[in-house]
Amino acid sequence: QELTNKIKENNDKYDSILEIVISDDKASSAWHQLNKIILGIKMLPRLYQLCEDISQKFDIKDSLDVDSKYSEYGQDNIRGLLSIYNNEVTDNPPSLILGSTQFLSGNCENKLERKYYSAADTLVLFALDYSICHEVGHLLKDDESMSPIEKEQCADDFAFQLLKEMHQKEMHIDKGLANSRAIGTFLGIASVLFFRNPEEENDDKSHPHTIERMYSMLNNWQVEGNSLLWEIGCFLIGKWTKINGMLLPWDTDEPLTSQDKFMCAYNRINKEHQYI
Repeated sequence: QELTNKIKENNDKYDSILEIVISDDKASSAWHQLNKIILGIKMLPRLYQLCEDISQKFDIKDSLDVDSKYSEYGQDNIRGLLSIYNNEVTDNPPSLILGSTQFLSGNCENKLERKYYSAADTLVLFALDYSICHEVGHLLKDDESMSPIEKEQCADDFAFQLLKEMHQKEMHIDKGLANSRAIGTFLGIASVLFFRNPEEENDDKSHPHTIERMYSMLNNWQVEGNSLLWEIGCFLIGKWTKINGMLLPWDTDEPLTSQDKFMCAYNRINKEHQYI
């Protein structure tokens, strides 16, 4: 509803309710069509698996669980967006086996595992917030005079700014969950690295390279050099390069900070938005 109101404020011709739809065409991305934001069903299990890996790798336990100040908001959104998995996703990882009204976290007896699963639920929700806000950015900001790259950058800027404002408000309520907002937003962008191979990433003339977009978020939010986000970014870039048989973009013998390592990868993006 908040996004719908923002659309109406920025566009006098827009008088429809914003709809969020999960598509069953196996697409691994999100897109917009008139007043609809469409989430490809193929992107969701991959995104969840990534968020689960990060929650355990970096010991992230803050979540929208039953004890959270955000409980009603978080659980309702998670149910509404993802309960469709029950009947339509057959190739999902084990952690995506959902009950009719809750994630696996609600059925997990081990308290520590439940914390990680619940944290992953939360990161997924915040990652989807990014995808949705990015598409709303297209609805509001796209202009025929823009190149495809400029449209994507403008939509990203809109999403980054809106989510940064939400993050700043949340810092006064619950710092742990505000940090999860930052990580989830970052993962929403970074997950694209794992949706396609390096050739597809480099050949895409309509989007900036995903590592560029990751940096744009860090720069927009003015993330400090000691932030966990730089370390998470390095971990994901390292995983991406290893999966695709590429060398790490930084010298492992050098005592570099996570921020320095990340910038080594960022500096390998050329003017054509290709990773070299």
